[in-house]
Amino acid sequence: MLTRGRERDYGCATMRRNRAAIVLTLAALGIVPSSVADGARKHTYVPCFKSRSGVGPIVLKERPSVCLSQEINGGNAGLRDLRRLQWRKWGNSVAFASARSYDIHYGPDGTLGFQRVTVTLSKPVASSACGYRTYYSHLRVRSSIGVGDFDLAPTCDE
Repeated sequence: MLTRGRERDYGCATMRRNRAAIVLTLAALGIVPSSVADGARKHTYVPCFKSRSGVGPIVLKERPSVCLSQEINGGNAGLRDLRRLQWRKWGNSVAFASARSYDIHYGPDGTLGFQRVTVTLSKPVASSACGYRTYYSHLRVRSSIGVGDFDLAPTCDE
């Protein structure tokens, strides 16, 4: 910026403070959603098994590329092995991903097969047992076979 013939450098810190003040003002007026005023999106997690075996604690993972999850009281029928997750709109009230599902679908030669699926996470909740961290409590998996809906919950013994 030029002032009286000299260049003036405001620096990045000043620009960030000014931008933050503008966003907070717009949020207070209701022009910008308050989630934008929080800066970066809140950390949001999804409950997944800590190990790949499907036993042990269910922990919260943020934007995982691999997630082995299970429906509450679902037994082995509610187990979902999702890999190569590519997320969109993570941190919003609904997040989407394309993935591969490796659930008990064996190929003709006996090897573990997979299906291409679309994953939708929704119903974010903040649990006091999990240190008030926000996690998605509902998982929907769409495939060529059909749709599966799962309610999720972490163990939060971390």
